[in-house]
Amino acid sequence: MFLALNFDSTLARYASTMRGDISIECAISRLIFPAASGIAVNRICPGWTETALIQPPIQALADEHGGGWDAGIASLVGGKQPSLRTSDPAKIGQLALWLTNPIAHNITGASIPIDGGWTAQQAYNECPFGLIRGAFTN
Repeated sequence: MFLALNFDSTLARYASTMRGDISIECAISRLIFPAASGIAVNRICPGWTETALIQPPIQALADEHGGGWDAGIASLVGGKQPSLRTSDPAKIGQLALWLTNPIAHNITGASIPIDGGWTAQQAYNECPFGLIRGAFTN
């Protein structure tokens, strides 16, 4: 759990919970529904998703900074999602639907981020001892 050590206590609890959820998903996919059963168990991990819950903060930030809707989104998600965009719930649904397609028959036990680069950014920034970071900054 080295990733959680750099977070404040709220984020550490959140990260621990998410790691536990991912572990449960992996256990279910291996023990209850092994790949040979033909039942896939996957997890979709969305980042900021544009729902009614986050529309008021987006609008408030847009008004505060005198920009439009896209500026409000960029202000809200900028510290986390390098794409500076939210995810569309319909697109997340399309990913879930795609996972039911025969073309995805060999995808099981996977956690699939649809988070505008949040996961990749976190892995890059939190890499212990700069093992990956050093490779990209030379």
